[in-house]
Amino acid sequence: FTYLRTEGKLTPDHGMFYSAQVALMFEYCHSLNIIYRDLKPENILHDGAGHIKITDFGLSKMGVQPGQQTYSFCGTPEYLAPEVILCKGHSHECDWWSLGAIIYEMLSGRPPFYQRQNKQQMLQDIVRLQVPMPPEFSSDAKSLLTQLLERDPQKRLGNFSQRQAPSTDDADAIRKHPFFKSINWAAVKKRSHKAKFIPKVRA
Repeated sequence: FTYLRTEGKLTPDHGMFYSAQVALMFEYCHSLNIIYRDLKPENILHDGAGHIKITDFGLSKMGVQPGQQTYSFCGTPEYLAPEVILCKGHSHECDWWSLGAIIYEMLSGRPPFYQRQNKQQMLQDIVRLQVPMPPEFSSDAKSLLTQLLERDPQKRLGNFSQRQAPSTDDADAIRKHPFFKSINWAAVKKRSHKAKFIPKVRA
């Protein structure tokens, strides 16, 4: 949160670096039937090597099988998926919406439907309005965000129905998106790539 506020916004490569790590975190959680449900900058921390760690699993839901739904209204307004707001039931797909919202914020400086004063209006906009795409976004970024910020969770990128054999995870289609074409996923998983930003850590 502090780093993003200091920088204002990140370069596409920098945003891709962090979002790839978040995608792998969701992939792992979902493989354990855990929905995270509270992705936001405040819950993404840098470690001493500049890689990210996810904190605060207080709103996570365990034991949710693919396709199974839960109905709690929870999360941070700026990053809530439409199905959570509407209380129609949500599953793993709500995490992929929040990833889209975070990528959008990293690239533009603010979440897609940000309203500082009127949170109720913001929730209505998330449910009703088309996602605005700034002209400076690359075609790959627009494509990824359009598919992640899809209101229908059954059509959203990352839906379990989009798994490609022999894959058994819902991140498969996301890893294959052109936005991540320069990402070495094995290196991301091993944390063997050099971070773009190394924080100063006090002993």
